[in-house]
Amino acid sequence: MPQTDEQGPLKLFVCDEQLTETVEAVEGGDPQQRRVTLRSSPGALAVVHWQQMAAPPEDLVRQYLQQSWGLDSDVLTLEVWSEPWFRNGGHQTRIAPPEELAIQQQSLLSLGE
Repeated sequence: MPQTDEQGPLKLFVCDEQLTETVEAVEGGDPQQRRVTLRSSPGALAVVHWQQMAAPPEDLVRQYLQQSWGLDSDVLTLEVWSEPWFRNGGHQTRIAPPEELAIQQQSLLSLGE
């Protein structure tokens, strides 16, 4: 996930996701243009204690999720993961995201002749 604080000790990653893509005509627009929407619904997230193999304090993880991502950390179950993040990137704690959490991007596509 894009991080607002690149220097912070914690980083959030998507472990798995479901992607859906829709393509639709632009109403009232150029007939050669389409609006493409990509929606990602994460199935699991990992909070990584970046480049640190020790687990971060639970209150630090909950504070990070609340302040950086606006997630209600009181309702999230934190699961300490036994394996480090990809290529020993740091200790990871997994969470199941809220069901309504989704990331959506849209762009215009111009069709060639």
